[in-house]
This record gives sequence, C-alpha cells and structure tokens, in this order.
Amino acid sequence: MQFVQSGEYEEAARAFRAAEAAGLRSGALYFNLGVACFRSGNLEAARRAFLAATGYPSMAAPAYYNLGRMARDAGNEPAARRMFQQAADTARTTTLRQNALAAVADLRAAAPTRTSGRAELGMGYDSNPPLTPGGASAVRDRAATFAYSTVTLRQPFGDSSELFGQAYAEHYVERDDFDLEQLRGGWSDAFSAGQWDGRSRVEAQYIHFGGATFEYGVSLAGDAWRDLGPGLWTRLSGSVSAWRGGPDYEFLDGSGWDASAVLGGTNGFGHQWQVEIGTGIEDRRDADAGADFFSYSSRAAHIGGTYSRGIAPATRLSLAGQIEWHDFGGTEIRDGAVLGARDDRTTDIRLRLLHELSARWALTGDATWSRRESDVDEYDYRRMAISGGLRVTF
Repeated sequence: MQFVQSGEYEEAARAFRAAEAAGLRSGALYFNLGVACFRSGNLEAARRAFLAATGYPSMAAPAYYNLGRMARDAGNEPAARRMFQQAADTARTTTLRQNALAAVADLRAAAPTRTSGRAELGMGYDSNPPLTPGGASAVRDRAATFAYSTVTLRQPFGDSSELFGQAYAEHYVERDDFDLEQLRGGWSDAFSAGQWDGRSRVEAQYIHFGGATFEYGVSLAGDAWRDLGPGLWTRLSGSVSAWRGGPDYEFLDGSGWDASAVLGGTNGFGHQWQVEIGTGIEDRRDADAGADFFSYSSRAAHIGGTYSRGIAPATRLSLAGQIEWHDFGGTEIRDGAVLGARDDRTTDIRLRLLHELSARWALTGDATWSRRESDVDEYDYRRMAISGGLRVTF
C-alpha cells in the first residue's frame, strides 16, 4: 500500500501481482490492483482487476462503481448505467448506494443524442426446428444447422424518449424454407408515478418466413418498476396487440393481450435472480379462415424464473426456466371441422453464457431445451438448440 500512497503506481501494481501469484487473492487485492493500474494508465488491466474484485462481496460494489466510471469516461453509456446499477444493488453502505444511483440519474439526465446499439453474428444447431416462428409444431427430429445475425439500434430524443429498432435474420443451411427475417421497432417514453418508474412504447413488427410474408402487427405496451429495498425490486408489464397474417397465412389475423409480474433481486455476492408469473389471451378466430384452413383462440398462463452469477472475471452464467400452459377451449377449426378440446404445456430450460472480451466486445453462448405436451399428438415435440456468437456494443 505504501507504493499507492506515495504515487508509485507501477510499483504498486507489480507488488499486487506478486501477492496474487503467491496465492494471496482477495477482493481488496484486486480492487487496489485495479486502482494502481488505472492510475498508471493501464486501463484494460484495471478493468480486468475490477471485474475480478466483483467476485468478492466486500468489494463488489466499489469495483462495479469504478467500472461504471471507466465505461462513462469511454463514452459507453449503456455499460456505465449497467455497472452503476450493479454498484447500487450490491452496496453495503448508504453513501455508496446513493452515489451509484446519482450516477445513473446523471447519465439519464445527460440525455445523449448519439445513436447506440448492439450487433451479434453467430451459428448454431437445432435438433428439431419449429415449422413456424411461433413454434406451433416441429419437424419431427430433423436436425439442421443455422447462422444468425441481429442488430439493435436506439436513438434518444430529449431526456425521456427514444426511437428503437431491431433486425434479426436466421438462415438454415440445410432447409432454406425455414429462413426467418424479423423487423421490429417503435417509439418509447419514460414516466414516473410516485415510487414507480416506467416506460411505455408503441411497436410494429414484421415477420418474413420461408420466403413469404408470415405476419405483421402493432402493439401498445408498458413496464413499471420500483425498488422494494436494497437489492430487491419488482416489475409489472402488459401489452395489447393486433396482427395480420400474410397472403398465405390469413388465418393469423387477430388480437390479444398479456400481463405479467416479476420479483427480482441481487445479493451481496453479485448473484441475480427473478421469478415471473403471467397470463394472456390470443384470439385468431375467423370462420372463413377456419372453413378454408385453420382458426383458433387460446388462454395462456406461465410461470418462470432466472438465476445468474459471475463464474469468473468478465464471465457470467444465466439459467432460466419456464412452464407455459395454453387452453384452446374447443375453439380450433380446421377445414371447417371443430377439433375439440386441446391443452398444451410447454417447458423451456435455457442456459446462457456471456464472456466480455473488452468493454465493447463479448462472446455469447446459448443452449435451450424445449418440450411440448399436447392433447393433440401432432403438437408434441422435443427440441434442443445450441448457438454461439460474437457481440459488439457501440
């Protein structure tokens, strides 16, 4: 510590690395190594040291706070907000938590006008591709590999509004009739109501599937959240939507709504968790479409949860699970005939890995297991999909 106090930061960094090599690892050591590297101008080494310090509860919040300052100085506002919020969630003192929340508020008040976004490119394997983007049924164990790309953009306006958009493309190497292109975008506004903060949005979506227009629609949605105490929060969400099917999918015309409630938190070890319940209705009944091909409506409910934690410096692992029920209530009509009662239950388990290579670049990995059990055998399926990609934030 005498090297830090005397301003000999390079010597201090060497001393801390020697202590690390000798097995004297601790949150304080990595935090002080980060400070020494930062003061000596070695910013990437400082970032890695602060990330290592976040794995120790006693130093997690100060380390996240310094990572937020570094991201802010580098002009990476999304990363800065994320780090400052992590500092607030893991803070053990009121002063640090208030400072971190003030930093988040300052970033929002700054209202940057430049466009920000994220892009990702990757490949994957699907053991049983769905026959439609909604995953109504699958190809009966015919595996395929695919490549995907996605770009997300956000353009702020003023201190509370933004224009957003996303493009996603998926190409199946062995089956181009499953190729998927999806566009979505809209306008959102932030609001406050008492102890609640939130964001409302209007959004349009277009889906191109298998070389033809599949579906397009518009939705009105909103989210509201509030802190319940240190490291604990809740969020309420809801939306109403209207859809139109493409020329070959006119039976998809319809409307629906959904609502959900989430309880989440972060503990002193930097572990994050959330549980969610939700319900909704999807109404695509059309007598003419049912006479010619297909018509239906359904009630849905789901329950799920997510848990994530850092497993190494710059690496985070997330595990999510969800069970969703659909009750079609005897409303399905195919070629003019009522299909009768049908209930579906779909179970999804998802494992995600994120490894940050730098403040802007990251490697991603994703594995999903799905199983649907239905009263109608043709809708039963099992599916596993694995993918990996390279992501950049700008």
